[in-house]
Amino acid sequence: MRALRGASVAGFPNWMTVIGPNTGLGNSSMILMIESQLNYMADFVRQLSVLGGPGVRVALDARAAAVDAWSDRVQERMLRTVWNTGGCSSWYLDANGRNTTIWPGTTSEFRRETRRVELSEYEVLRAEIVGSGDVNFSAGVGA
Repeated sequence: MRALRGASVAGFPNWMTVIGPNTGLGNSSMILMIESQLNYMADFVRQLSVLGGPGVRVALDARAAAVDAWSDRVQERMLRTVWNTGGCSSWYLDANGRNTTIWPGTTSEFRRETRRVELSEYEVLRAEIVGSGDVNFSAGVGA
């Protein structure tokens, strides 16, 4: 499992989740993580509004490279946590020893990391209206 900032997955434009991969806690309240993700989602919706404008439909799709970079960074930090060190085995680890459950930092750090959407991590897709009124999204020009 991989998701950009625990919320967005490449290939699923405008889809977001709360309590996604690597957002779980073993030592604090999940309410703090959920609030952070909801703030991130609110900024995501604001970005859609700004990028789209009146009468223009826009979608944001997490770039696969951004998802990979985020996940790799989280996994690198995970190596130093109690859940991954000392040869312990736990339900947090998958068959390959990868922890996709726990956030390796503090709740304050997660809040900073999800304060705002970084448009460079997303591909902007703009709508094309076809004859029947259907909408087809295609890659837009820059953010």
